[in-house]
Amino acid sequence: MSPKRLFVFEDYRLDERERQLLRGSQAVPLPPKLFDLLAELVENAGRLLPKQDLLDEVWPGVAVEEGSLTRGISSLRRVLGSTADGGDYIQTVAKRGYRFIANVRETTDDELEGPRWAGRIPLPPSLVATAAVEFVGRDAELAQMRDVWERATSGRHQLLLVAGEPGIGKTRLALEFARRRAPEGSTVLVGYSDEESLVPYQPFVESLTWYVRHCPEADLRAQLALIGGGAELGAFVPELRHRMPDLPSPLAMDAEGQRFRLFEAVAAMLTAASRARPVLLTFDDLHWADKPTLLLLRHVMRSARPASFAIVATYRESELGRTHPLAEMLITLRREPGVTRLALRGLDIAQVTSLVDSIVGPDAPPPLPRVVMDSTDGNPFFATEVLLHLKETGAIARLGGITGRSVEAADLGLSEGIKEVLGRRLSRLSDACNRALGVASIIGREFDAALLEAVAELPDIELVGALEEATRAQLVSESKEAGGRFEFRHALIRETLYSELSSPRRVRLHRRVADAIERLARNRPDLPLAELAYHFSQAAAAGAADKAIDYATRSGDRAADGLAHEDAARLFDLALHSLEFSPAGPGTERLRVDLHARRARSFDALGQWRLEVRELEAALRHLDPEQMERRCEFVLALARAWFLLLDARPVEEYATEALQLAERLERADLAANAMAWLARCRQ
Repeated sequence: MSPKRLFVFEDYRLDERERQLLRGSQAVPLPPKLFDLLAELVENAGRLLPKQDLLDEVWPGVAVEEGSLTRGISSLRRVLGSTADGGDYIQTVAKRGYRFIANVRETTDDELEGPRWAGRIPLPPSLVATAAVEFVGRDAELAQMRDVWERATSGRHQLLLVAGEPGIGKTRLALEFARRRAPEGSTVLVGYSDEESLVPYQPFVESLTWYVRHCPEADLRAQLALIGGGAELGAFVPELRHRMPDLPSPLAMDAEGQRFRLFEAVAAMLTAASRARPVLLTFDDLHWADKPTLLLLRHVMRSARPASFAIVATYRESELGRTHPLAEMLITLRREPGVTRLALRGLDIAQVTSLVDSIVGPDAPPPLPRVVMDSTDGNPFFATEVLLHLKETGAIARLGGITGRSVEAADLGLSEGIKEVLGRRLSRLSDACNRALGVASIIGREFDAALLEAVAELPDIELVGALEEATRAQLVSESKEAGGRFEFRHALIRETLYSELSSPRRVRLHRRVADAIERLARNRPDLPLAELAYHFSQAAAAGAADKAIDYATRSGDRAADGLAHEDAARLFDLALHSLEFSPAGPGTERLRVDLHARRARSFDALGQWRLEVRELEAALRHLDPEQMERRCEFVLALARAWFLLLDARPVEEYATEALQLAERLERADLAANAMAWLARCRQ
């Protein structure tokens, strides 16, 4: 095929550089091979192309049956529809080949009036950052991922689960695959699940927030119109309501109905977005995802809508016990159509050799790849850290002096585990660099230089030098897209740094980080409540209990508003835990009652009535006896919960108590409610 060009025929535009077909301003998704076939036909419009020539051009070096070409032509005819005069764009010449018969005009960028770029979403920062080490191997895995992507771009949405041990290269593979989709004109989004995160639906929210922030308003409004207005997404993605103040409010209904409508809206939004361009979402560290995220993922995959999107999700198998939420969800997901699992193993010796060449150089001693392979089992992250350690210490040169026997890992001091090797690498850094990285490990997987500066207690020039040193050591990478934004190259680096901090220092740093976030975010409309709740709760024992309770409660309320009731219950529990560090007194007990009541409402919304009963009974134990009206309300809620649990005896007991309280309070409405429960339990 000749150099990539731009072509126009009727109301279609074919862009070989962007690998995109547009009809007007609307992108027409095509699997890669169908695009190649159409491009070859369009480029040679009017000419008869023999079948074998097309097979050789579209499937070079691959033995493909003629039936694949026939099916491809049929698919293109269905996609393109009829010409202006009612005929086919592609003419069949019996026993010879095919001819593209539309009038085709080659054009230039300047002649395109903009729709080619309409809806183009920039790459997220994690895909723009320069990789510290060259990507090697994984050809077979990339081919399998490409097959999944081709099914997705043909209108059958897919989920690819990438599993493996820590350091095996799950994240790097997923991001590398995503990075390669961008030049094809696809929309590429990234979301994470952080171990300490309290943000409901985190990977979905991060992905859709980036999309909403960068999607042209006209395109966004058109997509929202397709899904009925998008009212349910306003609280889910606050950025959407910020951009669209006229977004309608969602309909009032019960908690179960609200959550169903939210899940439907997310699935519909992904479908609408994929009508313009195929969408690839990369979700990293799914083993840390909350229950609502997993439920939403299952719902999205069960959607019957034809849609051209795929989700690539990574997870650590070693984190999954039998009762882990993801382990339970995987059993369900694997039965769904469009779900594929890819188990990553270590690199082979040829791939380790390529890794050695990329880090040490082509003059590396011949025994080195085998020594690294034997000591790391081909784990890419471990192998990289070992090579960097050996390079920094000059140990590689010792290989040349060993003769008369095979080289062993002990000859290079490789008898340690990965955290010990990392620890030795960190010990060679300056004190300022170690201090800065220790603080960064408290902040999170990603960290902002401005926040780090506010906490690290280092002069500006010293902090800049520390970050440059850490970047040179390939421990962190800086985002090209978001200046001053850094990311640990691997979760194990952050875990090692965090584990080396003493408990008192961790508590102190969490408090300083929380205070700095609060100060820096004071004027932001979207205060990071969950982040503040996490850091203040980690410092609750050091005088931060009040703020931990406040932010955890507010974050729990936000989660409940977003229909993430599991997360709401977890956040209210975090507030209760922080309450243990508050001075005893009437105010503390009132807070305790209120938090138990909030957890009860969360469990009621989830239909977990035994847990609701537990929380209501806890609230009653701590309730001031003088608060009879509130006691009556709790007792009525208990009667309802036991009724839903199909146990009439406690319903009658609690309803009777509620009736007595209502009569003492002279509250006819509460009395009527109590009598209704008594009537129900006696039927």
